[in-house]
Amino acid sequence: MNKGGGPGPGTPGALTWSPARCICVVAREAVPAFEQDWANALEDARHSLAPLHDVVRTWQARLAAAPAVDAFIASG
Repeated sequence: MNKGGGPGPGTPGALTWSPARCICVVAREAVPAFEQDWANALEDARHSLAPLHDVVRTWQARLAAAPAVDAFIASG
C-alpha cells in the first residue's frame, strides 16, 4: 500500500488507463455539460436557431477530438 492508504502502483487495484474507463469518465462529465449547454441554447433559441446550431457544432468538435485526447492521456 502507498502512503495514501490505497493500492500502490502496479497492484491489482491500482488505477489503469483503459478505453472503457476513459469513455465512462468522459460520459460522466460530458453528458451533464452537454445537457446544460443544450438547455441554455433552448432558452436562447426563442429568437433564433443559431444557439442550437452552435451547441451541436461545438459538441461535434469535442467528440471528434476525443480520440486524440485519449491517445495523449494514454501516452503519459
